[in-house]
Amino acid sequence: MIKLKCIYNRALSDSEIQQLYQTNNQSVEPSSNDCWATYENGKLHIPCIKLKGELGEELHYEVDMQYKPLSKPMSFQLTGAKPK
Repeated sequence: MIKLKCIYNRALSDSEIQQLYQTNNQSVEPSSNDCWATYENGKLHIPCIKLKGELGEELHYEVDMQYKPLSKPMSFQLTGAKPK
């Protein structure tokens, strides 16, 4: 299982992905305050996303996404989202 700590607004290069993979495979225990996205078997689960609403309010969501096979760059389709 790969644990991601950041969401990027652009496609990452192969070398950036490799660097993240190597970093994430080091033994690091997350604290209870961290929010970790998990990717396993083509499924990406992001337990905490914070967005600004139209009126400036904070909106909190939990989302699930599915990897789109053979997509370059690697992309995902939203399969579920629920407010937190």
